[in-house]
Amino acid sequence: MASRARLILMVLCIMASCVVSCDKMDENGPLDGNWQLTEWRTADGNTIVATNHTLRLYYTVKLNLLKLQIFGAEQTFVLAYFQHTADSLIVTQAFARPYDDYLPLDSLSIYGCPPDGRFHITALSHNTLKLQSQDAILSFRKY
Repeated sequence: MASRARLILMVLCIMASCVVSCDKMDENGPLDGNWQLTEWRTADGNTIVATNHTLRLYYTVKLNLLKLQIFGAEQTFVLAYFQHTADSLIVTQAFARPYDDYLPLDSLSIYGCPPDGRFHITALSHNTLKLQSQDAILSFRKY
């Protein structure tokens, strides 16, 4: 009888720990995930600045962090905090890796980020993302 009570108590403890153990669920809907740049155009849409063949630019979104990364001879990336609403993505604070030094937002232009950090989300689904700023239109695919 005591072993059965002990088993029930153990099962209840395990179930309780599973329920309260992790609250780090996706909170950005389809924006969460890994995004590969497919095309970077000027804001007027007339000039292609880069494509996925000329620039290997990736954005990764998880919780309240945005990772901006360029793959190449020298891999570079930045971590940034952001705010997300239905139609906007606003980069609020950025850090250089690996030393976590603060970066001014106007230094993120190589990643397609505007000086004020404000993007308008013109398209967002589970496999496409289009961001527009005062300077550029960035198109991504989810991978």
